[in-house]
Amino acid sequence: MSGSQPLASRARIEGFRPGKAPRSLVEARLGPAVVREEVVEAMVPDVMRQALQEKAIDPIDNPDVEVLELERAGPPG
Repeated sequence: MSGSQPLASRARIEGFRPGKAPRSLVEARLGPAVVREEVVEAMVPDVMRQALQEKAIDPIDNPDVEVLELERAGPPG
């Protein structure tokens, strides 16, 4: 279900306009694995780019990344 729009905006949840369903409901309907995959796809490129810049590393290829642990945070703010 990847794409340029966030998962919550693309998910079709009955009774809610796209992007307006609560995260817990989206996760319950689509499954936590789908939500985790979306988060990883959205965050890893930026985090990798930042880490490579901080360490002044110029990779010759795209690094392989394995997510070992993903901690669930509360709502922003």
